[in-house]
Amino acid sequence: MTDAPKRVAQILTSFLKFAVAFGLIAWMVNKGTLDFSLLLRLAHPLYLIPCMVALFLNIYINNYRWVFLMRGQGFDIGIKETLPLSFIGLFFNYAMPGGVGGDIVKGYYILQDHPERKTTAATSILMDRIIGFVGMVVVSMIAIVLNFNFITSHPQLVSLSYGVLALFAAFMLFFALSFSSVIYGHPFVELFFSKIPGGVKIKKIYEAFHSYKKAPKYFVWACALTLLTQVAAIMFFYLVGSALDIQQASIVTYMFAVPLGMIATALPISPAGIGVGQAVFMVLFNWSLGFESPLGASLITAHQVMTFILGLVGAYFYFKKKAPSKKMIDQVSA
Repeated sequence: MTDAPKRVAQILTSFLKFAVAFGLIAWMVNKGTLDFSLLLRLAHPLYLIPCMVALFLNIYINNYRWVFLMRGQGFDIGIKETLPLSFIGLFFNYAMPGGVGGDIVKGYYILQDHPERKTTAATSILMDRIIGFVGMVVVSMIAIVLNFNFITSHPQLVSLSYGVLALFAAFMLFFALSFSSVIYGHPFVELFFSKIPGGVKIKKIYEAFHSYKKAPKYFVWACALTLLTQVAAIMFFYLVGSALDIQQASIVTYMFAVPLGMIATALPISPAGIGVGQAVFMVLFNWSLGFESPLGASLITAHQVMTFILGLVGAYFYFKKKAPSKKMIDQVSA
């Protein structure tokens, strides 16, 4: 695809994502399941400060998890180098949602300092995402066990629980295949990568994933930190829910609905999950509460607004750094 058609495709994709986002928002406002006036309660410092602290902790712990995964790939890097990159990535999730994602921009700056280690840098970011998803699934599974009787009495929650178990099984299979020495050293693997399209690049990524077996300490710490990340995230949503004072929901409800909702918002359907997040959170909390409520949509809206505010910190770091060129962006995302 030449540059002009590729650019047109990117513009159309961005337009469609924004259309999906604002179409869903308009539908929920018209339906009465999303009331922006409720969020004004969060402007009070008594509510705003604890919520922002919980959200910052979530970002900080997430970043520290990435530091461990980078060190597991042999990078001598610390929080001072990575935290600004995490905020820049957060900013770009909103600033350029249809083109360059936050992870690609983070990858650009890592590659700028380590141009010879493109694959390992990209793998650390990808592994960070995967472990984050696993943490969300594990917390949802714990909530299923704690709320087993209620969930089994609601067919839609039972189906969702099977989906959670399937996701967990898929992730465990992924790690088993990635870390298996028997599979890694088998001649069939070399033959497989030599036959498939893009096999050379895929093999490098596979080797980078497998290398974490040689650095188990960093991988285990990253997994432990992802559970702390989920604690901070759920605490944020619980604090927001308490401040909004719409309906009372148990902490187990938050443990079940929030991780699943956040997985859905990570799908590249709309900018930063706007619109899609509202729809998914509305459904999950309605199912979990057993009745129609504006709670779910209001929770994720508050999260997106406050995340955007913190993302503006990333704008500051971004403008202090050298802006990524189109050539470098294409290299990182290739």
